[in-house]
Amino acid sequence: MSICISIGHGKTTSGAYDPGYVLNSFYEHELAKKIGLFAYEYLKENFDLECETLNFDSELFLTDRIKKINQEKYDLVVEIHLNLSGGEGVEAYRSVRSNTSLGEVICNEVSRATGMKNGGVKEKTTNSGCDFHSIIRETNSEVVIVTCGFMNSLYDMNVLSTTLGQKEIGSAIAKGIAIYKKLI
Repeated sequence: MSICISIGHGKTTSGAYDPGYVLNSFYEHELAKKIGLFAYEYLKENFDLECETLNFDSELFLTDRIKKINQEKYDLVVEIHLNLSGGEGVEAYRSVRSNTSLGEVICNEVSRATGMKNGGVKEKTTNSGCDFHSIIRETNSEVVIVTCGFMNSLYDMNVLSTTLGQKEIGSAIAKGIAIYKKLI
């Protein structure tokens, strides 16, 4: 089984740096990298499986990440993001073509570990009914996007802004993957 922990944003089509959402001195891409690293480390330390990271060096634009995911043929991809406003807590996005419970398991684990609100799993579509998120729509792997919190939520930022909170979220994402894949 091969698992990929991918970090959203990082590079634009022009090659410039894309930080994602920015709130004061907090950058979505940088927070997502820290959380993703904790998820990766937890998986590598606790389970005998193939696990790789993607975009930790901010080197891959979205289309490059999609190409790499399809080349490597990962069994499972979790792309980490944050949101700026419009809610609070952790939520996940999955394909409209999927009935996977991976996002639910991850949201449950993150909520349990951090006390953050569980926003559940969502599906977002275009007007024609296709998956809105290209990383979900254009990859052949099972993909879930995990939004690890909202940067305008005081509670979420109290968790997201600390190393302990980042570790709790990353470890909970990894535990969710392990539960979903019946490793624990």
